Amino acid sequence: MSNHRNIGNPQPGYFKTRLVKNGPWVAARIWRECQCTIGGSVPHVSRPSCDRSGWLMAKVNGIEADPFKVWINTPITKQEFDYFMATKQWAEESAPFMPEANPRKAVDINELPVPTF
Repeated sequence: MSNHRNIGNPQPGYFKTRLVKNGPWVAARIWRECQCTIGGSVPHVSRPSCDRSGWLMAKVNGIEADPFKVWINTPITKQEFDYFMATKQWAEESAPFMPEANPRKAVDINELPVPTF
């Protein structure tokens, strides 16, 4: 992704953001979801064979979001996006005390558990 992005023209990509000041990083994504007539009315990611331009869609931490608000965040790679999403799932399932399990809460270092080795 170029360092010179047109702020008024969101494009598909992967991003990281925080839901609150001093919160953990969370994954965000923008993509085009096609509404074409080829292959029935099943929504799908826009592809070259589509007969209509896709609508911009976005999610932050797995929740629908405004593509314009996602676009202003820090771009990341697909691998980083996958890492953030996997960390979120792991924290929710296995470590509810970790900041990634509650990203709407600012991180207080005094509340984090002491690592044991």
